[in-house]
Amino acid sequence: MITFGYARKSTDREDKQVLSITSQLDFIDDIAERLGVSVDRIFTDKKSASELGRPGFTEMIEAIKSLDVPCQIITWKANRLARNPIDGGVLSWTFSRSKLEKIITCERTYKDDSGDHFMLSLDFAQSKRDIDDLKRDVLRGMYTALELGKWVGREPYGYKWENKKLVIHKKNSEVVKQIFEDYLSGETQMSISKKLKLRGHKNLSRSKISWILNNDFYCGIMTFKGKKYKGSYNKIISYDLFNRVQNEIFKKTGRARKTNHNHKYAGMLICHSCQRLLTGEIQKGRTYYSCKRNNHTCDQKYIREDRLDQELSTILLKNIGFKALLKEFSILIKDDFEEKKTYREKEESHIKKLQKELESKLDRLVDLRINGEISSELFQTKKIDIENELVVVKERKYKLDESVSNLHNKLINFIELFELGLYQIKNNGIGLNSEFVRMLCSNLEIYNKKIKTTGYHPVVVELMKLNKSCRGSMVDPIGFEPMASTLPA
Repeated sequence: MITFGYARKSTDREDKQVLSITSQLDFIDDIAERLGVSVDRIFTDKKSASELGRPGFTEMIEAIKSLDVPCQIITWKANRLARNPIDGGVLSWTFSRSKLEKIITCERTYKDDSGDHFMLSLDFAQSKRDIDDLKRDVLRGMYTALELGKWVGREPYGYKWENKKLVIHKKNSEVVKQIFEDYLSGETQMSISKKLKLRGHKNLSRSKISWILNNDFYCGIMTFKGKKYKGSYNKIISYDLFNRVQNEIFKKTGRARKTNHNHKYAGMLICHSCQRLLTGEIQKGRTYYSCKRNNHTCDQKYIREDRLDQELSTILLKNIGFKALLKEFSILIKDDFEEKKTYREKEESHIKKLQKELESKLDRLVDLRINGEISSELFQTKKIDIENELVVVKERKYKLDESVSNLHNKLINFIELFELGLYQIKNNGIGLNSEFVRMLCSNLEIYNKKIKTTGYHPVVVELMKLNKSCRGSMVDPIGFEPMASTLPA
């Protein structure tokens, strides 16, 4: 009788289940020696039996089908052979239609009769059930760990596992910081990759650099199956640095999509004659605006974007006292920031109090279990409830920190945008920033290639009324649709 041995472990990683194959082969040899037979051929796989396509298993089935003499299989358990209904069915079919007479395991020997065929099918079904239950339990444990801020996957570049805890890799974390800073300073992903490869970091390809720059794991946010969690590990970069890099990436990729043509004055210009919106188009490298589209005729001619910049700059300088307006903006922003800061301090104090109470509850619960005053089942139920409440409180604190950080960034960006716009209009509107224009005014009526009337942003109007030096010859904004405010909320 021909004897085959089959051994399998569930992963192809050499550092996982190191003794699994070896111990199974030892068992096969012991059984063969006890039965007084020799093992003619050994088949092995390093892949989960819940998946199809194991080369060792497929080769063994083909070898059994080709035999004209009786054969048997020795394996550790039936679940080594199959954990899915297809492979289990293939083996059961082969068992009943070939020269395979026995399957010997540590638990029992399956013979070629209807009763053992039935038992083998049941054991395969139980193996499938076991692996499904295991997956569910593992996923539940992973989600619980994530809610508590613990990472459950492989360590990203810049981190390492140390005593089952994710810690910063001192050398690689410095490389990660440098990647973010270099990109923010104007370097491309390819140039960063080439520079690092020359320094010996051969595995940092351009795609790897892109993955690092877009991965918010480095600023303390874990993403698992599309959901984000707040990490309790040490961050390599700040949330502010990550956001600035994302803005820079957006700017660069946005410039690459030339087909969109996001014209500066899109939706802002109205033809005085026909009251239609002007649309932009590029001709010979310049942007022109006109109301002539869809067979519509009008006596008004095209107007060039650079000339619009110059004329609008003249109007804004004449009608708005920017120094006083910036002062009013700064006061408004400061008051709003102080108000939100006071709210944050109160909310933070409340969150800390809640967190301390929950931690005390958890300590008391542990003491009750140690003293035997509550059962294990009740302890586990209460413990999960308290831990879930802690996760909610921590998430609340994270959102609070994030909202204050976003507000601070908004204020800084607003002041920078305002000062940049002021510099540009003093330089005859060269490269006038569209965000700055939209922040101040809307519904510019065009007549004979000139701006006939200007509608100002409602917030600007109110601030201008507060300061007499800002009024000038301001055009009354009544009669236009106010644009959405770009000021910090």
